[in-house]
Amino acid sequence: MPVFKIYGQDFGSKQLIKYWSDDSDKQAVLYHETEQDLYQNYKKENADKNVKEIEIFLKNIYKSRIYARYVMYTEAILFYNGNQAGELSKKRLSKAIKIANELKDEILLSELYSVYYEKEFHDHLTTLYHEEKAVKEQQRLGGYLLFPSLYKRNYHIAEHYYLIGDYKTSINYSKKTVAYLEKNISTDYKHYFFALDLLGESYNSINRPTEAIKLYEKLNTLGRDYYIHKNVSKNTFPFHHSYHFDWSIVAKGGLAKSLMLKGKNSLAKPL
Repeated sequence: MPVFKIYGQDFGSKQLIKYWSDDSDKQAVLYHETEQDLYQNYKKENADKNVKEIEIFLKNIYKSRIYARYVMYTEAILFYNGNQAGELSKKRLSKAIKIANELKDEILLSELYSVYYEKEFHDHLTTLYHEEKAVKEQQRLGGYLLFPSLYKRNYHIAEHYYLIGDYKTSINYSKKTVAYLEKNISTDYKHYFFALDLLGESYNSINRPTEAIKLYEKLNTLGRDYYIHKNVSKNTFPFHHSYHFDWSIVAKGGLAKSLMLKGKNSLAKPL
């Protein structure tokens, strides 16, 4: 059983600026730390204060690299709050991509391409083409050593393959996310729970309920333990931004479907 670690949103604007100024091979690692700090215990007043202070900084001392990271960070806030990316997001991300090209920064550019195409500005096939291209580039440049967010990239690709009905390829990408987070679960419970659910649903979709049951049993146990530990409201629906949900509810639904596929309807009903 994993030990659940709870973090606070500790990064102030000065620390964010310091981390985002880095142009070395470790820049994606440092940015990942700031985004994880945001996600793991989001506080609206802190996030708003950081954004406002960074906007003032950029007005006084404009630095293109800081702006590009600022765009990524504000998009992460939108994602956390379940807000749809619109034309403003598209415009800002396009500008940030242009900046990365001008800086000739392969690391920053590949990150921005991932973020841009995860916003679903395009159809699934176009999105998949560019997301996979960005992931291949990140793997070429150094893999997890330089890009600790690769598990998120793999999850998003798995999700798109699921949506177009290519369940086997979705399974391959979901497995990559699950395998990484099995060893680093405290990194991101949200994506771990989503990946377990997506993997289970994909197995059910190709009529392999035995594999799905194992995943949903794990999700049932871990999701419930996390919910109890966090002691949060049960009424929050599990959108992509939400940690605050009893994932055993989702697991029971998946288990019921798996049992019905195995012809065990009587066992499924109590779930």
